[in-house]
Amino acid sequence: MGVPVLTMLGGQFVSRMGASFMTAAGLPDWVARDGGDYLDKAVAVAQDKAALLALKRGLRDQLLAQPGWNSERYAEDFGAALRHM
Repeated sequence: MGVPVLTMLGGQFVSRMGASFMTAAGLPDWVARDGGDYLDKAVAVAQDKAALLALKRGLRDQLLAQPGWNSERYAEDFGAALRHM
């Protein structure tokens, strides 16, 4: 946790999960559409070290603020869904 990962959307389960995780983390711009987009994004990230450092410093808090990383909220919502069913 705390290290952004550039991923590429693909047709296989693993590549789709990487894209899902990055989107759920609030980082959809870290998901490339194809090989050319991946290369463009990688070069852009590597050239903006200040932005990358700022993201890395705030990523843990950003993740914990997302619903997918809030285990208490998930448990409450899941329990409510089971009661509703």
